[in-house]
Amino acid sequence: MAAGLAMLCFSFGAAADELDQWHRRNPLPTAGRLYGVAYGNNSFVAVGLGGAVAGSTDGTNWVSQNSGTSGNLYGVAYGKGNFVAVGADGLILSSDGTNWNTVNSSSDALLNGIAFGADTFVAVGGSDAVGNATVLTSNDGVVWTPAQSGTPGLLTAVTHTNGTFVAVGEGGLVLTSTDAFTWVAANSGTAIDFSGITHGAGNFVAVGGTGILTSPDGVSWSIQNSGTTHELYAV
Repeated sequence: MAAGLAMLCFSFGAAADELDQWHRRNPLPTAGRLYGVAYGNNSFVAVGLGGAVAGSTDGTNWVSQNSGTSGNLYGVAYGKGNFVAVGADGLILSSDGTNWNTVNSSSDALLNGIAFGADTFVAVGGSDAVGNATVLTSNDGVVWTPAQSGTPGLLTAVTHTNGTFVAVGEGGLVLTSTDAFTWVAANSGTAIDFSGITHGAGNFVAVGGTGILTSPDGVSWSIQNSGTTHELYAV
């Protein structure tokens, strides 16, 4: 009887082992929220909450990737053959598009956005140790150096074009830089909380709340009629 019971317990134990590892099948790539996406090396990469990372070569079929972290990711950019993602508590990841590694940002600030331009990665976010908006720079996405924003506040997004970085944030905050190290505050003429910025057709376009603003140089801004009462998060 004892031998029979032992065999029965062993059988149940062996069957349970097959269920120890689970893999998401549906929905793919993730059930969590995705906050940032970038394109490079013929691939899209999206990042989000809980360390979620998904990759796609066509924008239609997506596959989850192992980021190696459960930290929240809010932005991603591509440059120099690598994707670099940023997130909560100074979290920065670097990847060739498949394998992800955590790098030392030397910051514990919330990082909301990242851009690549002028051979430089720029990450932006919440307050640094002295209360100013955080700006970090890197030539390779691995070794990071703090820049002096010189302005209190929280930055939410950053973009680059034609030799100029422009970062936006809460309370209408706009900062510009031509070298990624020295930043100058611009008057946006509004107190809205910006959530996204991009450049195209000769203009910077920033969005936040229900508002849209445009600028030819990142310094002089004009408020546009968005035509909506819905919140705008990205552009």
